[in-house]
Amino acid sequence: MPHVARTHAVVIGAGMAGLTAAQALSKHFGKVTVIERDVLPAEPAPRSGTPQAQHAHMLLAGGLKALQTLFSGFEYDLAEADAVKIRTGKDIRMERPDSIHSPSVILVSTSSACRAPCSRPLLGGA
Repeated sequence: MPHVARTHAVVIGAGMAGLTAAQALSKHFGKVTVIERDVLPAEPAPRSGTPQAQHAHMLLAGGLKALQTLFSGFEYDLAEADAVKIRTGKDIRMERPDSIHSPSVILVSTSSACRAPCSRPLLGGA
């Protein structure tokens, strides 16, 4: 008979952290319940509980690998949702002002590892 404390896990929040925690817990608990205050949309869309959802997001190679381990087919799902693979430092650059009068260009990385830029709702829904 399984230990009573290990039969049911409860996760609060259906954001990226909550969903990855729920997936990790599902291998150790018979039942996992995710409690979320927002109604989850059928398609990727911003929610009031994720104010950062309006920002562009990039998934670094390590994060992509970790999510692919937890969610089989995750990278394929991103590609199917039109997330584009890029090489940071080669395909994209970030600019920020050094001061009011002189902007400087900063390469995010010179690595050729792939990343997947996409919206937060797309990332959470993949």
